[in-house]
Amino acid sequence: MKKTLKVIMRRDLFLLIALVVLMLAACKKKDVTPDNQNKDTEVEKVKDDLDFKLRFVKKEWVNTLLINRPILFNIEITDTAPEPNILYKLKPIGNDVTKHQNFKTDYTLKSYNNHCTHIWDILKDADLIEVKDISDSPKLAIVPKVSGTFQLYFEMQKYDTVQKKNIGKSVVKPIAFSAVEIKFYTLTRNNPEKPKFRQRFYLFSIFDGDKTNDRYLSDYDEVQGYTYKTSQPDGGGFTGVFSASKEGAINRMEFRHNDEQKKYDPPINHRDRINITIIKHLKSNKKIELDYKDVWITEIETINP
Repeated sequence: MKKTLKVIMRRDLFLLIALVVLMLAACKKKDVTPDNQNKDTEVEKVKDDLDFKLRFVKKEWVNTLLINRPILFNIEITDTAPEPNILYKLKPIGNDVTKHQNFKTDYTLKSYNNHCTHIWDILKDADLIEVKDISDSPKLAIVPKVSGTFQLYFEMQKYDTVQKKNIGKSVVKPIAFSAVEIKFYTLTRNNPEKPKFRQRFYLFSIFDGDKTNDRYLSDYDEVQGYTYKTSQPDGGGFTGVFSASKEGAINRMEFRHNDEQKKYDPPINHRDRINITIIKHLKSNKKIELDYKDVWITEIETINP
């Protein structure tokens, strides 16, 4: 009798545990509605349907980028499952200072409005870029604030503006470029050793960064020397060889040049801007020419010739 009673009690305990498990499972299930019937109500799977690319708008400028000048990129977004009320949010990520990922210190972002005509309305400072219509040729601008080789990462996330939540997984893509700083100074003065002559002096320097990877121009493992040539709209210009900077700065190169004319001739005029071509002479006997257009010339009062 006792043995039979124990069997019955064990059976009842098993049935009770099974009932509790079923009740808990039922509590976890979502209600079945006309919108989600015939779907898995336990897990809402989202396909990896999002992808994007950043492409240079001006490919011909890729090799001659200058600091403090906006670099325009096309944002090409692919979404195989587009939905209404969606924003595509693009933001920079990473904080590796050796790769110039320090946002707002090494570089800034600007949004780009295709439908504005005034430059100050076209480019606006931004912490992230929000795209509503992927067919509207969206763009962004990166403004390098320092010299160097930039290795950046951007993350894109779909966002539902009605449900206030992210949709699916984010996508991360790299973008890389090098920007340099160019300084070009000039002054006119009388030469005390040649009282009948007047001289215009020029000082040009170029800096490609101070990090380990900043070797865009100063890659001495591959380059055996540098020369330059300048040109102005009126046909003037000069050529020469780079020399090491007297300041002793790392990764900085400079050249100096002067023109001379008779003191009583009309003053030597100069343009506000100048075009400079840097020629890298590789150890393989090849040459690489880098054309920097419209470099500002700054007039100063004193210069060490």
